[in-house]
Amino acid sequence: MSEWQTWIILFKSCFGVGILGIPFAFRNAGVIPGLLSVIVIAMVTNIATKLLVWTKRNIHAGNPAIPVTSIPEMALATFGVRGQRAANVVILTCQLGTITAYNIFIGEFLTAGPAMLLRAAAACESR
Repeated sequence: MSEWQTWIILFKSCFGVGILGIPFAFRNAGVIPGLLSVIVIAMVTNIATKLLVWTKRNIHAGNPAIPVTSIPEMALATFGVRGQRAANVVILTCQLGTITAYNIFIGEFLTAGPAMLLRAAAACESR
């Protein structure tokens, strides 16, 4: 995986569904619980990312011949075939959740978006 591909995946992971869902989360939780949740999630994400990098470096330092270019390959090197299967299931589940969240967002926007535009146009005409 090239550095460019890594940046694209990082950008997609950080600025995808999470950004789209933040207003909804803040509306339901409130400002203070929302901010606390964002801070805690950011800390957990930071720790998890550092653990992945640390694990990859340890695997590579222990045996440079083992190719580790993905999380399933890292799970294979660390936990064997069962670990690789578990990692693939987790990744698949995460991707299905992301697709579901995008569909919900698009459905909400397509139903609420035109109504918002009509209200905004009516407000402009009444001025």
